[in-house]
Amino acid sequence: MDKRGTRRTLIFKWALSLLLLALVLAYVPLRDVGQVLANAKPLWVVCGIGLLFIMRFASAYRMRIITHHQGMTLSTMDIFKIGFVTAFFGLFLPGYIAGGAIRWHMLSRKDKKGTAAIASIAFDRVNDTIVL
Repeated sequence: MDKRGTRRTLIFKWALSLLLLALVLAYVPLRDVGQVLANAKPLWVVCGIGLLFIMRFASAYRMRIITHHQGMTLSTMDIFKIGFVTAFFGLFLPGYIAGGAIRWHMLSRKDKKGTAAIASIAFDRVNDTIVL
């Protein structure tokens, strides 16, 4: 991909993200959000965010093991980042399928292994189900 294509993709991602954020801000009363945040205990907020990062990193490590067995070369940090991107879009796009499609696309992009990415996602979901 040339520089213009990369720049266009980056602009599209930012525009889409800002559009989604604007939609949320149009429907969520900011005053209520501000009151809830003001009443939150900072230590518990920091602990919650820390636990979220630990949980997502453990999940990314597990997924790296799965993708490695599928012949994919993604690092734990690559998968960690993909997890946050898909979580972000999963909040705004309808249903779990849209976030899964983005996850599949991002996982399969580096090695061009779409089938291996689908198998990895399916196995990861089976693992999640068993753990539940």
